Amino acid sequence: MYILEMKNHYFNRGIKGDIKKSNFSKLLFENTINLSLSDPRSFFRNVLPGFSSFDSKIIVAGEGTDYTNLTIESSPPIEVLLKEREISEQNLKKLEEEINQTENMVKPPPLKNDTGNRNVMFIYHSHSRESFLPYLKGTGNEKTYHHSKINITMVGKRLGEALRNRGIGGIMSRK
Repeated sequence: MYILEMKNHYFNRGIKGDIKKSNFSKLLFENTINLSLSDPRSFFRNVLPGFSSFDSKIIVAGEGTDYTNLTIESSPPIEVLLKEREISEQNLKKLEEEINQTENMVKPPPLKNDTGNRNVMFIYHSHSRESFLPYLKGTGNEKTYHHSKINITMVGKRLGEALRNRGIGGIMSRK
């Protein structure tokens, strides 16, 4: 409002009380070098690798919530990624039977207004290695639910096939 009032003095007449005048040198300094003098985290934000992933803002905090007890999304441990889990054969056979049954079912007629050869859907999985615990052997630990083959991307693949059967073109992210 202060900037508008500088150009047109009538803007100030409708406001009761004084308008807090901005310190333009501080504003120019903070925006030029991308640092906030009132926020010490801004000194490290662009310098330390990976710090930006921990630099978050609390918009609405619950009781007792502060920066020290925020949840952090972390990647699985490297030893879990390097060691492939053994797949539970009986659960995998059930899964394959279910897939075969749905493939042998009567396919619905395509839509009248299908997308033709255009891909209008994009299926993306942000956590593409997360698996279903019943399909992995010896899982008693939530850190071991990662597998490169039996994971959530199977759901995306089946969703893409179902959309294609209904005349809706789409692609699935492989990453």
